[in-house]
Amino acid sequence: MSRVGWFALGVASTLATGAIAAIVADRTGPLLGASVARPFFDFGVANHGPYADAVRGLIREERIVVEAEGLPAFGVEIHRPEMAEGSSLPVIVYVHGGGFVGGSTAQIEAYCEVLAAHGYVVANVDYTLAPELIFPGQIRQIVALLRQLPALVGPMGGDVERTVIAGDSAGANIAASVAAAVTNRKYAELLGEQLPGDGTVPASSERLSGEAHVRLRAALLMCGPYDVRSQWDLLFPGVNIYMHAYTGRREWWKWEDNELLAPNRWVTAQFPPTFLTVGDADPLAKQSVIMEEALKEVGVTTASLYWKLRFLPHEYQRELHRPQAQEALLHTLEFLAETLK
Repeated sequence: MSRVGWFALGVASTLATGAIAAIVADRTGPLLGASVARPFFDFGVANHGPYADAVRGLIREERIVVEAEGLPAFGVEIHRPEMAEGSSLPVIVYVHGGGFVGGSTAQIEAYCEVLAAHGYVVANVDYTLAPELIFPGQIRQIVALLRQLPALVGPMGGDVERTVIAGDSAGANIAASVAAAVTNRKYAELLGEQLPGDGTVPASSERLSGEAHVRLRAALLMCGPYDVRSQWDLLFPGVNIYMHAYTGRREWWKWEDNELLAPNRWVTAQFPPTFLTVGDADPLAKQSVIMEEALKEVGVTTASLYWKLRFLPHEYQRELHRPQAQEALLHTLEFLAETLK
């Protein structure tokens, strides 16, 4: 089958999935609708591509359970290379996608391993899915992780003064929202967090003595939805299912505070330098352009990789057998090297 044929098949199956989940959710509720949709997010697991040899010898730490007051406990998986004693590496906090209702750390494990193999301590976050936890709970879980990051990865050689927030698909929305909260005190307060708004997160852990903090130095946003205020802004199959589950509101687009769902509305000049990419056949392709324009408008440094006539689907960047995904990885690594130096 031709590339166009496979693309058409993928679009048709995605539309069918969204339609089935929509019918179920409309007649029942967000939990059952999310349950129907979740298995479909198990497809499209990231692969190592040509980097299989590079990830050999990586250290995968035991799964860490993070607890935060008023929030469900959640897991974090750490991937890192061997390091000489006394050395340190930048930290990437990675938030997986899945429409807020699905996906898992397993889907992006290979991608996180490839990032780690290039000289990073990578924290792959297993946040609580919707509707078991609703907005802004997932954002607050990531903030809670950032507060504990010095104690968790500091002893492993993680340099939290050089922390990167990253995410793909729905995870990119969560990651962008975290970055906005860390750099916009008003937005943080509206989400229920008290943060300085200067790009830092004060540490809070009994395992730390003295003062410590995390500093966000960069953001990686892959194929995400950002201007999340209307179902017509998100021409993605099943969007009402996902947003109903995420917000706890069936008519979420009528919610008077739905601007809180759109991190592009809350960016400031303090937002970290950001790399964005999205496939040209991704239904969310326009969203990355909207986000980048919002960042540029307030003077944030951005880099981006967009495509034309390549028929690249949603989440193309984690399919590292694709030459375009390898190019996206190269752009990502170059951006990080320049930004974190």
